[in-house]
Amino acid sequence: MTTALAKLRHTFVVADATQPDCPLVYASQGFYDMTGFSPEEVIGHNCRFLQGPNTDPEHVRKLRESVQNGTCVTVRLLNYRKDGTPFWNLLTMTPVKDDTGAVVKIVGVQLDVTDTTEGLEDAAHGVPVLVRYDYRLQDKLVTPAVDDVLLGLQEDDEAATTAGAAGAAAGGEAHRLSCSALLRQHHRGQLDLGTTMERMQHNFVVSDPTLPDCPIVFASDGFLELTGYRREEVLGHNCRFLQGPDTDRAEVERLKAAINNWEEVTVKLLNYNKSGKPFWNLLTVAPILDGKGHPRLLVGVLVDVTNISTEGVAAAEHQAATAVGQALGTMGWDGGDPWEHFETALAPAKPHQANDPAAAALRALVKEDGELRLERFRRIADLGAGDAGVVTLVELQPLDGMDAVGAGGAIGRHLFALKSMDKKAMEERNKVGRVRTEETILRSVDHPYLAKLYATIHTDTHLHFLLEYCSGGVLYDVLERSPDHCIPEAEAKSIAAEVLLALQYLHLRGFIYRDLKPENILIMPSGHCQLTDFDLSFTCGTNGASVAPELVPAAVAPVPAPGTPPGSTSGRGGSGSAMLRTSSTSLRSNGSAASPMLLAAQPSVRTNSLVGTEEYLAPEIIIGEGHDSMVDWWSFGILLYELMYGTTPFKSARRDTTFDNIVKRQPHFPHRGVSPEGRDLISKLLIKDPTQRLGAQAGADEVRQHPWFADFDWALGRHSEATLARAASRAGVPKCAPSKAASKAPAGTGSNGISGSRSSASPPTPKRAGEGGAVMGCFPLRRRRN
Repeated sequence: MTTALAKLRHTFVVADATQPDCPLVYASQGFYDMTGFSPEEVIGHNCRFLQGPNTDPEHVRKLRESVQNGTCVTVRLLNYRKDGTPFWNLLTMTPVKDDTGAVVKIVGVQLDVTDTTEGLEDAAHGVPVLVRYDYRLQDKLVTPAVDDVLLGLQEDDEAATTAGAAGAAAGGEAHRLSCSALLRQHHRGQLDLGTTMERMQHNFVVSDPTLPDCPIVFASDGFLELTGYRREEVLGHNCRFLQGPDTDRAEVERLKAAINNWEEVTVKLLNYNKSGKPFWNLLTVAPILDGKGHPRLLVGVLVDVTNISTEGVAAAEHQAATAVGQALGTMGWDGGDPWEHFETALAPAKPHQANDPAAAALRALVKEDGELRLERFRRIADLGAGDAGVVTLVELQPLDGMDAVGAGGAIGRHLFALKSMDKKAMEERNKVGRVRTEETILRSVDHPYLAKLYATIHTDTHLHFLLEYCSGGVLYDVLERSPDHCIPEAEAKSIAAEVLLALQYLHLRGFIYRDLKPENILIMPSGHCQLTDFDLSFTCGTNGASVAPELVPAAVAPVPAPGTPPGSTSGRGGSGSAMLRTSSTSLRSNGSAASPMLLAAQPSVRTNSLVGTEEYLAPEIIIGEGHDSMVDWWSFGILLYELMYGTTPFKSARRDTTFDNIVKRQPHFPHRGVSPEGRDLISKLLIKDPTQRLGAQAGADEVRQHPWFADFDWALGRHSEATLARAASRAGVPKCAPSKAASKAPAGTGSNGISGSRSSASPPTPKRAGEGGAVMGCFPLRRRRN
């Protein structure tokens, strides 16, 4: 069990779970280098020798429970090297099972986060920090390392099985490792690896002047590298620790005066790094405004000008400070209680809900009770869980004397999907801004192909979204159960058309979706599509800003002949060469043909967050040069490919290889009978350069003009037979209807306020990456296709 593992550069150990006390049977060279222990002191021993007097016993208990229960866990432990030096160890333990389901090994991946973590909970003196780095580092570095170790274990196990096949047959049945299920959990789950502010390459800090002594609440990696301090030594402290005996006091006083007056200022200070070495710091401090235009935070951008000219540096710092302020605004940070803006309230009345009996029943309930209360909903079943919350099927309990008759005389049950988010978990995982974004979008949109919000319910521990219940299931399940995991091209076209219209509406409202994938496409009772999960979306402004549409001309290119290589037409992919067809709207009143006019409505803002789903990420997100709404059209191309080919075009067993494929490789089109128009559309959507990609000129209207959609009736699509329902029925996907047992559960109210057969203190905390079952988004992930 060493050949494949020895090639890995990660810091990890492997323990034998079948032996008493789980002794270590393998340790990487990185582990020996990090801890200082020798192989003789490690192999055959339990890993507790790294613990010491200040190791948190609560975290040790979590590790012990995960071993007993066979579940994954990540904790940050204060461990000790052989020489007694303490260090922060971000430890992820992952159980490895054999093909019978028994835990046979435990993989422990370690990451020394001493210099990057925010430290103990009280290290920042109770100051609320902008980013919790434990979970950021877990998602960014630990999860890929776990995947690599699991792959190495699997390779070694397969080699050993092949080499010892005869001996195993003579000695009895041998059980092989089963790592594939664990690997599937990571590849199609959400990635939230960094906000725009975290990816900036500047040396800067963010301070909160509304708190005593104006403490630092965020420090960039560049600042830490420049000054030599660890993050836990910086957060919660005033920036004056950089000053020294020869710092110009007059410049310091000028800096203080500007801060007190909320004015931008640039000063040149002699500062000192942690080792005491002096450097000339050209510091620009600028106020950051909140959503109401009031000064709220301060950003300080630092440049070491010890050996360089200061000409032009101040202007560059001003631009950097402005960029930081804009990026900070996208995080939804406004200080204080991050949940104070959430409330318990019905969603605003919208035209598409005018005749909705469920909405009417909720209004009648609020009128009767005076407010919306959780105890008015009965738990039916758990629908799924994921990165941002758990989803429960609930039924509205009728008012006394109504006997399940809704407002307006509508007889029947009112079922809802209740998405519940643990507030503490959201804070720890840097998700508060994401939750706020999702609420903003859900409250704003009103479209038949987008999730429908009925109400928000805010409690002391949780935030709940009351959503429309889609009983048809998830598109991912349809693909899973379909032959070769794909569907006929004609059915893919109908699904794609509905998704395209949903994206067009989102862009028109100033939202960039950024997480398009089959797992986020629900099947409504009518059989049509509904996009859901907007926590990774981007909003233009605090509450979104509708985009003013404009008419732009587009050239007309011929439809490719059969056998024409995809994407072989000349010209720019995003400026008319996408084989647009002339529509009736492009004819002048005298009947003569004219260049078609396209309705362009796309958000013009750019962001640089590293978010999305691994196999669906656009190259510009990975590269980190900033992205806009064109990432949605790239994901749209990946979706079309998966619908018609049963897989995604760039995936690999390892995340870094997948990313490399996305940036460098061209998609390969297997022989599956997909039309030339279909292949050409995918090719033009998967152009690496977003300025050349189909949709760059006019967005959705440009994409829908492609000849692949020539036979689709856009005017009657919503009223035509829903092909997705037909595909689901053919694939044998069961509807997500509550079981009879659950429906007849005895009444009772749990302490979480939701009545039903199960009582708990609160809705279950969402599973984190690598914990528990294979779930993602809001719905279960059954099996990842190879």
